[in-house]
Amino acid sequence: MHNVLAKPRAKYTIRQTSNEQKAMIKEVVYRININNLGRNNDFKNIYMKDIAKVKIRTTGSIILVDETTNETVVAGMIVLKKIF
Repeated sequence: MHNVLAKPRAKYTIRQTSNEQKAMIKEVVYRININNLGRNNDFKNIYMKDIAKVKIRTTGSIILVDETTNETVVAGMIVLKKIF
């Protein structure tokens, strides 16, 4: 894991199992404040070890790799919520 922040609209490669696609974080909806578990809507970047809700369309565990440096900037799991 690299210590560089992940930014919305930056170009990444998303890896899910053995699949690889170009990706972009469309929006950081909020980050979780780990001190009080509240939502923080003021920050729109993601740093290593942050917990955040972002808009990406896929399922399973993923990593985001910076295209220019080939550094892993995000590791995570995408969970879909069923809406009835």
